Amino acid sequence: MRPQHKDLHVIPDKVIDRSTYLALQQSLRLTSPSQPHHTTYASFCDLNKPDAALTLRSQWGSMLQRVNGLGAEKAVQFLGRWDTPMAFFAEAQKHEREVERGNALLPPEQDGAPKKRGAPKRRKAEDFVVEELDDGSASTRGIKDKLGARIWELFMTNGRYSS
Repeated sequence: MRPQHKDLHVIPDKVIDRSTYLALQQSLRLTSPSQPHHTTYASFCDLNKPDAALTLRSQWGSMLQRVNGLGAEKAVQFLGRWDTPMAFFAEAQKHEREVERGNALLPPEQDGAPKKRGAPKRRKAEDFVVEELDDGSASTRGIKDKLGARIWELFMTNGRYSS
């Protein structure tokens, strides 16, 4: 029998999911071993995308490395502290509120007035990344002041980011 006279069995796109596709194919092969079941081209592409198998952690690491100055070594350091973007964002927001509360308790700064020695300094919310990742070693090639502030600004800026 020629192929144009055979029924073509196509699995509907809405049924196909990357995590269950192999089990679905095995089940179909058991129930009708002589009948092949095909996918649409769109589903085939979705199933075989290279980035579809990436974990959230690996995609997060890849995103971080897009930040100028943040290479693989520093991204690993960052990922060691925050596994997901949401974990970083939630802690950063909490830190920002704590800094604002702490700074509100300090006496207001007078413009032009000399700063007193030993007076408590106002903290900056953008120092969060450096504060969390600083191991106290000056020789470590980790995330330092400007890069930490850039990461903070990138993730905490509402609206359009411009660097």
